[in-house]
Amino acid sequence: MYFILLLYLIILFISYDVARNKKFRRLNYIFSCILLILVAGLRYRIGVDTVNYMAFFQSYPTLNELDFKFYDVEPLWLLLNAACKTIYDDFVLVQLVQAAIVNISVFWFIKKYSPKPFLAILLYYIFQWWNFNFEVMREAIAVAFYLYALDALISKKSITKYYLRVWPACLFHSIGFITLLFPLIQFLKFRKTTFIVFGVLIVFAFSFSDQLNLITSLFMGEGVANKVEGYLESEVYGESGLSFMGVIAYILGNILPVSLVLYVFYKNRKIESISRFVPYLLIFLLIVVLRFKIAIFYRFFNYFEIMVIVALTQAADSYSYARSKLYSFMGSLSIYLMLSFKIYQFYKPVVSDVKQIKVYQRYYPYNSVFEKTYNPDTEWIFRIKGR
Repeated sequence: MYFILLLYLIILFISYDVARNKKFRRLNYIFSCILLILVAGLRYRIGVDTVNYMAFFQSYPTLNELDFKFYDVEPLWLLLNAACKTIYDDFVLVQLVQAAIVNISVFWFIKKYSPKPFLAILLYYIFQWWNFNFEVMREAIAVAFYLYALDALISKKSITKYYLRVWPACLFHSIGFITLLFPLIQFLKFRKTTFIVFGVLIVFAFSFSDQLNLITSLFMGEGVANKVEGYLESEVYGESGLSFMGVIAYILGNILPVSLVLYVFYKNRKIESISRFVPYLLIFLLIVVLRFKIAIFYRFFNYFEIMVIVALTQAADSYSYARSKLYSFMGSLSIYLMLSFKIYQFYKPVVSDVKQIKVYQRYYPYNSVFEKTYNPDTEWIFRIKGR
């Protein structure tokens, strides 16, 4: 199933972004979105977080029984589960609704801002589709609302509309509150001094990352700070534990490609359609550096990677606006580097000395609600990774 989807998306990329074919372009774009929704929505026990969400769903009420004060979960996520349970008492409906919200938002954002939308969708499928649909389901909905709000900030330059659109993100996932700070990014100007300031900021943030809980409490409230503290004390999300080769992989797979994109954008900084993404790429680099020290920072990648994907396609398309084969090559190289990093992550072993199982086996083989079979390897991963 996964390989068929991959092949289909590659064919679409070649047909429409490379060969510039116009026939059935819009139809295939919509159909690819529907396919990704259905494959994600109709899965059965795929994804560590999904299995946990399925277990919690059993204890959630219907709308008639709903009382928010009895449940320690974000209110809109609880409301979504209760509404779905009222209609059909099976978690598959939650999966379908969640997949529809997330993928429609991602496809819409990409269509609006990427010059190569089918390449962007292919990269989304490889980079984030698995994570957004199989793992961080709540946070992915928060990201979906954030992308919708970001459009108001980027294209309409309206902070008011941004906040009117983004508030559901905060009520689906507590970390979604960081989106309230993102309008400040828009004030950054694309200058050399900006890079100097960010260099200083990266050093400062890296040095004081141990005080993250205190900083979070001051700016985002005690509730979010308590959640952050729980992550920091976790074996999985606390101290990074990256090996030397792990750090090299992050540099080659994240810092270098985004830096190449920033260089291409800096050389073409007068073009507004690309310069408006620069502040978000700089924040992404800051988060990557912090990830070297504290593992939980990789969760913040979720709010930036769709913009990174769009920026990668803009850089790869640089020949259309800069007539430079060098810039186009740098954009393509950035995609290759980040793509290699993502593939490397898929083939990493799951953290265990007991059994040799790779990360991709969380999701492979595909299992649908029509079959409901159990795979011993994936079930073993759920047991050791479940929280």
